[in-house]
Amino acid sequence: MMLMESKENDFSTWTDEDGNPIQGFRHPNRPENKFKPFRKRQGGTYKADILITDIIEMYQEAYKDTKTVILDKKLHRKILEDYYKLLMEGMIYKAKVYELGCGLGHLYIQKKKMKLQYLQMENKMQLDYRTSMASETKVFHLNEHTNGFRMKFKWSKTGSQRFANKYKYLFLATRHNKRALAKRLLTDKTADYLL
Repeated sequence: MMLMESKENDFSTWTDEDGNPIQGFRHPNRPENKFKPFRKRQGGTYKADILITDIIEMYQEAYKDTKTVILDKKLHRKILEDYYKLLMEGMIYKAKVYELGCGLGHLYIQKKKMKLQYLQMENKMQLDYRTSMASETKVFHLNEHTNGFRMKFKWSKTGSQRFANKYKYLFLATRHNKRALAKRLLTDKTADYLL
């Protein structure tokens, strides 16, 4: 099959050798882009090029002729909240590892043995305030309920060659998810995660 390129070099006007138009990489129902998705950066260090409102506008413009659900800001947010809730529940209660796709790495809960001598030397032991106040001496958390292991949310970026400047990005779980993990570790003694 041979492609015949038009003068404008636009995918929507390409044809095969019989003169039939080729859709290219565009969705068959998607109209031509009539607006610029990228904004010009304005002041500040961390301004976004594409905002949530831009994503919603692109979706509405692309699927305005079809009979799909109309996406607004509240529905978009609800979909994302439900998706991330399911993702975190899978990680906390089923010990799942999630591949992020597009060469972005994996999300999982990491299990790591505490090095007590090092933590004591560096003065990085976590103080148990409730027990310390009751006994009037310093008492530290030794994580005896997990046999001396610490668990934390981990974003592994190994094997993601296409991800430029990956050392600049960080994943921090919300306080709600950290507390859900701590509650699971305190109540379920059989909970086990990756080393």
